[in-house]
Amino acid sequence: MWEICKGEITFAEVEQNYDELMRPTYAWMKLLNGNNRLVKCLMYFVFKNAKGRCDVFGDYNMQVDPYDKNKPLTYHFTTCPVAEFAREHGFTDILPALCNVDYSIMDAMHVRLIRKQTLGFADNCDYMMVGDKDPLVKEHPRYRDEKGYIRNK
Repeated sequence: MWEICKGEITFAEVEQNYDELMRPTYAWMKLLNGNNRLVKCLMYFVFKNAKGRCDVFGDYNMQVDPYDKNKPLTYHFTTCPVAEFAREHGFTDILPALCNVDYSIMDAMHVRLIRKQTLGFADNCDYMMVGDKDPLVKEHPRYRDEKGYIRNK
């Protein structure tokens, strides 16, 4: 779509359309509250399960850090088929729109994603998730970099 519509559609429109396309898949997550310790434990289970599926399919290389009830949930990817496809086919300019939806997904659960880098421009994609009331949210404000990625300081 990006190749065909380039010049007719803006990056912001692609980002908005992709977010709207993904919204039904995470709409139910609004029932969850990432500030709740039980939800945090459930999220860890979901990420560990996702890692197992990644290992079976070999598409993403995912590392989930050990669970600690007193620390944020963290995991990272060192391979991502979406980023690889974008690099191979010259679509790195649109990749931020695809990566940025991760923030909307987490926001739906009252979780704040703290991410400083993605595979779009670095050697891994780091995820740290905390409840939206956690003090770390203020310590790591969001910003949009020059390439269009939403990131945290």
